[in-house]
Amino acid sequence: MKNIIKPILIVLLISSIILNIFFVCKYFDNKYIITNPLERSNLLSIMLQDNEGNYVKSDRTTWPTEEEGYYFSSSLSWCENGSELSWENNKVRVKTISSDKCYIYFSHEKEFFNITEKLLADANKLGQTPTLYYHDGDAADSGSNQEARDYSYRYSGASDKVNNYVCIDSKTEGSCDNNDLYRIIGLFKNSDEQYEMKLIKYDYATEDQLGTNGARTTGSNYSSYSDKQYYKGKLSTIPRYYWTSSENRSNLWKGSTLYETNLNGTFLTALEGKLGVTEDNSPITTHDWITAGNTWANIAMQTVATVYQNEIKQYDRGTTNPNASVVDEKTPAKIGLMYVSDYGFATSPENWETNLFDDRSQDYRLDNVKNNNWMYMGLHEWTITRQANSSDCVFYIYDLGRVSSDGVHSLNNAVRPSFYLSSDTKFYSGGNGTIDTPYRIEI
Repeated sequence: MKNIIKPILIVLLISSIILNIFFVCKYFDNKYIITNPLERSNLLSIMLQDNEGNYVKSDRTTWPTEEEGYYFSSSLSWCENGSELSWENNKVRVKTISSDKCYIYFSHEKEFFNITEKLLADANKLGQTPTLYYHDGDAADSGSNQEARDYSYRYSGASDKVNNYVCIDSKTEGSCDNNDLYRIIGLFKNSDEQYEMKLIKYDYATEDQLGTNGARTTGSNYSSYSDKQYYKGKLSTIPRYYWTSSENRSNLWKGSTLYETNLNGTFLTALEGKLGVTEDNSPITTHDWITAGNTWANIAMQTVATVYQNEIKQYDRGTTNPNASVVDEKTPAKIGLMYVSDYGFATSPENWETNLFDDRSQDYRLDNVKNNNWMYMGLHEWTITRQANSSDCVFYIYDLGRVSSDGVHSLNNAVRPSFYLSSDTKFYSGGNGTIDTPYRIEI
C-alpha cells in the first residue's frame, strides 16, 4: 500500500509544482478576468489615492468601489511587461501572452477620455480582427477604390465582432437596458475638422420612445414569428411607422411627420431628458443631414462607394447630379436616420463591391453579406434617403438585407434613430465597447 501511495504523492507534488509554474508564467490569457485581488495577490498591486493625492500600495482583499469614493484609472494602471488592463463590472480584465506584474490604480476622481483616441486605441484590442476602418482612399490600401474617401472612421463587419456599443443612461458602468443601448456608426469630421461620433440605436425604437402620434401606424406592430423571423434584436413588439402622415405623402424629409413629430419631438425630448441636458448644453449636435437623395438607378443598383458619392459626397462639394431633383438638399436637425451608404459600409470590406439591391449574381440578401453587416437587424426599416425620381418613395432596408424603396404612406416600417455627438463629449474610462461593457458618456 505504501509503495502505491508514495508514487502517487510524488506525482501530485510534481503536478502541483508544474501547475504553480504555469500560473506564474502563464496565469493570464486573452480573456482572463480577476474577480478578487486574492486570486493573484502576488502578481497584482492595488494602488489607492490618499487624501493628499499620493498613491499608496494597499493590502485590501476586495476591489475598491465607487461607494467608497474610488474609481479605476486606466491612464495610471500598467503592467511591467506591457499587458493590457481594463475594468469591467468590478472585475479586472488582463490581456497578455507572458508572465507579468501589474499595478491597478484607483483615484478619487472619475476619469474621462476623448472618444476618438479611445476608439482608435481599442480597435485592435480584445483579440479580434480590426473592425474600425479609415476611409482615406490611400491607393496603397487594398480596396481603396471602394472606400468613402472622406477621412471618416467606420465600423464594418459581423455584429459579434464589432465592439461599438454605447449606453446612454445615468450609470457609469454595468449592464445597459436594451432601450438605452446604441452603436457607433463611425467618426466623421465636422466643418471645424473635428471628429463627431455618429450613433444609431442598437434595437428598434419603442412606442414609448417615439410616441403614438405623427407617423405612428395605430395598432400595427412586428410581433409574430412570421413578422420577425429574421429579427436580431430583443423586443417582443416593435411599432411600425409611416414616413409621413396621410395628408402629406411627400418624400421630402423636412416636412415628414416622422422627422418633425416622432424623432425631433418625442424621441429627442426623452433622450435629452435622460441625459439631463437642455437645448443649450446638449452633446447631441444639430447636424446638416443630406436629404436630397438620388434616383433608384444611382442608389439601389450601385456599390456602396458609388452610393456614397451619389447620396452624400456630391452635395457636400456643392455639385449636383443631373438625374436627381435637387430639393430639400440639407435639413438641419438633431435626430435623423441611417443613410443607405451607412448601411452599405457596415458590411465587411470584401463585400463593398456588392450592389445594394441586385446585380443578378449577388446582392445584400446573400448570407455572407448581411451576416457580416453589424447594422443588419432583420426587419423592414426606414433610411433617411429619398428616391429623387419619385415624389413619394423612400429607400428602406428590406428584411432580407437588401435595399429597396416604397411609398411614404403605403409602407410602415421599424425605426432606428441616429444622431451625432459633439467632438468634446466626454466618456467614462470603464467601458470598452462590448455589449456587456459599453462606452458611457458623462452625464
